[in-house]
Amino acid sequence: MTGHPQPPDPHRFSRWADSLLLAVLLLPVLALPQRWGDRAAGVGAMLALVLVAASLPWPRLVRLLALPCLLLAPPVAWYAWRFGVMPGDELMLALRMSDGRSAVEFLADAARQWSTWAVLILEVLVALALKLRRPWPAASRWRQVGLLCGLAYLATGFLHDSFLRTRLPLHPWASPELVLRTYPVSLVQPLVLLATPRPVVAAIAPVRVKVDPAARHRPQTYVLVIGESARADRLGLNGYGRDTTPILGALPGVVSFPDVRSVSDCTHTAVPAMLTMSDAAGIARRPPDEGAPTLFDYFAAAGFFTAFVSMHEPALAEAIGIRADHARNLRYLNPGSPVRDDALLPELRRLLLVPQPRKFIVLQLIGSHFEYEQRYPADFDVFHGDGTPERDRSARYDNSLRYTDWILSRVIEALHGAEGEVVLAYASDHGENLYDDARQRYQHCGSVTHFDTRPATLFWAERLYRPQSWQTLAANRGRYIGQEMVGATLLDLAGVRVPGVVLPDSLAAPLVEREVRYVLDGGKLTGFARDGSLAP
Repeated sequence: MTGHPQPPDPHRFSRWADSLLLAVLLLPVLALPQRWGDRAAGVGAMLALVLVAASLPWPRLVRLLALPCLLLAPPVAWYAWRFGVMPGDELMLALRMSDGRSAVEFLADAARQWSTWAVLILEVLVALALKLRRPWPAASRWRQVGLLCGLAYLATGFLHDSFLRTRLPLHPWASPELVLRTYPVSLVQPLVLLATPRPVVAAIAPVRVKVDPAARHRPQTYVLVIGESARADRLGLNGYGRDTTPILGALPGVVSFPDVRSVSDCTHTAVPAMLTMSDAAGIARRPPDEGAPTLFDYFAAAGFFTAFVSMHEPALAEAIGIRADHARNLRYLNPGSPVRDDALLPELRRLLLVPQPRKFIVLQLIGSHFEYEQRYPADFDVFHGDGTPERDRSARYDNSLRYTDWILSRVIEALHGAEGEVVLAYASDHGENLYDDARQRYQHCGSVTHFDTRPATLFWAERLYRPQSWQTLAANRGRYIGQEMVGATLLDLAGVRVPGVVLPDSLAAPLVEREVRYVLDGGKLTGFARDGSLAP
């Protein structure tokens, strides 16, 4: 007895097509180099977004949005695999700054790579899959189940990063930051940035500089990392009892300065002073919003590409007066949730791809800003107090410093791959009060003390064209110095001179040490000796 032949499944090819399209959508997440835990969370976020989109009652709108996402997925995956970051506004910046010859060379190089042909083949397969697929008949209840599953997955991350985070035993499967960095949501950020008007900053007269002939044609990458609330005496490499700097402390070439006095105990005056290389008296005479030249202006006049990326509020960047080729604020990545500095690392890697041989990049951290436990992930929760609020907060502060140690080590790792001379300077804007004496003062900005004006400061460099300057800098590590000297040191090491302008002393040159250094304390100046005693 012969059975009747089974009719062909009308949805057979459609299911294969949908499987291929789903795999193509996952390629950008899988191609991005990251830890497997983060990669798995990214895959989960992508699947959750697909479930939510498939459950929406507007199929035509979903198909209209899905088409460019599917067609762009193969080249985005290629870019993420080759350069280690999702394409963003830096890609447009690189295209704008490349000439025709370099573009032809890049295309010729790409044409010789198998990965380029793989992208073209995938594009053909995507087009065929889109032609073959048919909508799946699904009951409304299954659409509702899919919608609830997708939303539930995404909601765990948002809840974990909310005020409930300390009461939930959940791992953040999909934090807001991860969702915003997952394809295709990651394409929204550069589009929003392009549509956002740049802040208007005060105009200044053109600055004039001279560049040492030996440095003029050298590839140079200078990075200034501005920390937040990090104290020099709480760094393990400066002798602190807890090892808050296990990576930097073991890294060759790091020179830390334990005795630094900040210009102010408030970010909104300390950071402008650092960028304008002004001491406390200079900031008191001339507020930074009056159009004073900054490090960006001096480096740009010397032929450097300049960039500023910050984890702080946009208003702060506007107040500082950032005149840079590229300026971006990342706080909007995760408004209302914990802000952590790892968001800066992909931005740095993007900026290092800009086709300019000489770069000056400033990264402004959120660092150890209160609340400290929001500044580091769970695996950096290594120090603990004794149950009292003071000791517990102190331990969480130290954990945030340990996370900054990791962030700086990743910045240095990225700079290893840069061509030519590379220099990193890390300088916190100020320190922090942590119940240090009988006054039991806490945090910063409002009551100047010896403790919240001792910012962490260090340097690291490779392949310097003047190694003797680095030897001088290392010999000065025990000096009592001012925060305003960091910028002057970077200009000195880069071979940039500013005729007719009196700059602070460079740490890469012989110093005349001062016994007293002054801090802007409201409307007056307060002087501190090295040991913290007040000047008469």
